[in-house]
Amino acid sequence: MMSAHLLFLSLFFCVVFQPERAFAEYILGYATKKELDQFPKETVLLKFPDYEYWKEVSRYLDENKGIIEFIPYDQAVQSRTELIRIQFSGKSTFAVGTSFEDILESLSENARSSKNKWKLIEKNKFDAIYESSYSDPSSNEICRMFYSKNGIHVVAFEFLKKELDPIEREKCITLLKESTKLLPFDEAACKNGLSLCDQLQNHLDFGKFKDWKVKSKQVFNSGLMSTWRVPPTHKNEEPIGAYIWVTSSLNRKGVSLEEMFETNKKTLRNEFGEDLVFEILKQSQNEIIYFYYHKKNPDQVAIIIKELITPRGYYLITYNHVGDERMSREDIHQVQEWLESVIPASSKSMNKA
Repeated sequence: MMSAHLLFLSLFFCVVFQPERAFAEYILGYATKKELDQFPKETVLLKFPDYEYWKEVSRYLDENKGIIEFIPYDQAVQSRTELIRIQFSGKSTFAVGTSFEDILESLSENARSSKNKWKLIEKNKFDAIYESSYSDPSSNEICRMFYSKNGIHVVAFEFLKKELDPIEREKCITLLKESTKLLPFDEAACKNGLSLCDQLQNHLDFGKFKDWKVKSKQVFNSGLMSTWRVPPTHKNEEPIGAYIWVTSSLNRKGVSLEEMFETNKKTLRNEFGEDLVFEILKQSQNEIIYFYYHKKNPDQVAIIIKELITPRGYYLITYNHVGDERMSREDIHQVQEWLESVIPASSKSMNKA
C-alpha cells in the first residue's frame, strides 16, 4: 500500500505541477526551474508612496544580467509617457579591473559620441546619480547607479518628452536619494517596492486564504515565483489536508482568459484522459472558477481552480483537497466562496487610477 507521504507527492506532481508547468510554458514560453542562487545576489529596491500604481511590463533576469520595466498602472506600453527601469549587470559582463569611474566615464563618452547629453549630478564612493537626454526619440532619464562586488545596479526614471520639468527632475533626484537602496535578493523578495524580484503575488488580496502560510516556493526563469500555501493551523509533522498552489505571470503574449482556460483544459485532458469533465462554478470577464472530474467518477473531485486576469498579469490559484474523502457539493461551494474572495489587492485604490 502506498504511504500517505508518497500518495501526497504523487498527487502533487501529477495533478498540480503539470498544469502549472503547462501554464508557465504557454504564457512565458518556458518553465525551467531555477534556484534562487542562480539569480543576482542583490537588487535595488525602490519604494515610494505611489509605487503600487506602477505595473511590471517586461522582465529578463539571470545570474549575470537583468532588466525589469514598470509603467503607470493606467497607461499602455505603446502610449506610455513614463517608465521606471531596474537593471543589473554582473561583474562578468565587464573587462577585468573595470572600476566605478571607468563605467561612469564610458557612459559620458557614449553620450558625447552619439550627440546625446549626459550629466553627473552626484557621486559617492559606491553610487552616483546622473541624467541623460536623448534626441531620437526625445526622452530624459534620471538614474542612480550602485557599484558593488557583484556588479552594477541601476534604477532609472524615464520620461518620453523633449524637456523635463524642473519640479519632476528634483522629485526624481529626491526619490533616488531617499527611497532607493541595495539589498540582498532574498531580503528584497520579502519587501514591498519595485525591484528585480517578482512582486506579482504581493498585488493579490488572498481574502479567506490571507492567513494561510507559504510552505514553499518555486522559481522559474526570469525570477517569476509560484507559492504553495497551507492552512495556518498546519504543523510540519502533520499530514496536509488541503493547500493552494498560486502561479502568477505577466501577460506577455496578450493571451485572453478564454484562451488560457481552453489551453489548461487541453493540457489536463492530454494528461488525464479525454473523458475529463469541466464544470464552471463562476465566470466573468476577469475570472473563472471551475473544477474537473472523470466522467465515470463524478464524485471524485479534489481540485478547484480559479484563473484571474488583471492589468498586472495572470494568476492561477489551485485549491487541492488531499485525503481519501472526496469533496461534497457543499464543500465545493464553500471553496468557491473562498476563491471568490481572492481579488487584486489594489482594486479599491485603483478605481481612481
